[in-house]
Amino acid sequence: MKNEIVGDGFVKNDSLISEKFSFRDKNYISLHDLHEITKRVIFKTNMMKRKIFFIQDDYHEFILQAMSLNTLDGLQYGYTEPKYWDSYVKFFLFGDSKNKIPENFKIYNKVGLAYGHLTESAYIVDLENNIEFILTCTLRVNENKIYNDGIYEYDLVGIPFLSNLGKSIYSSLKIKNFNNEN
Repeated sequence: MKNEIVGDGFVKNDSLISEKFSFRDKNYISLHDLHEITKRVIFKTNMMKRKIFFIQDDYHEFILQAMSLNTLDGLQYGYTEPKYWDSYVKFFLFGDSKNKIPENFKIYNKVGLAYGHLTESAYIVDLENNIEFILTCTLRVNENKIYNDGIYEYDLVGIPFLSNLGKSIYSSLKIKNFNNEN
């Protein structure tokens, strides 16, 4: 997406500009780099020495704790029900539900929502079924192709898609585990 020029227009100072929108000056990280960063943070001790982030252990633990917090775990930070729910920013597997995430799941993730783009990179662990995987995805959910108008399909299209993607990967790994055990 770096240097990408897209869409049919964008909103600037409350006016619609009928030109393509440039992402040249916007934050950017490639999907590959985000996925690799997630791996390096999660598996700090298992990486080749040249790929290790040199982060003090207490900072590393803080990062892992922050990445793994469910919204309701963070009530001390001002999140309250029903405006926020347990899976509020845990889109893979549980994004389409307002139910509490089962205790056997631990999800370490980072999400982003901007300009009709929805991103999640997550390490998902099911302790009960011995399933773990890393999944990283970015979607463009901007049907009207107008940027900076605040009209995006995060809830209608993006989050349900990410939830179903996570469920599909999880189900295939669960079947694989079952077949390997039998």
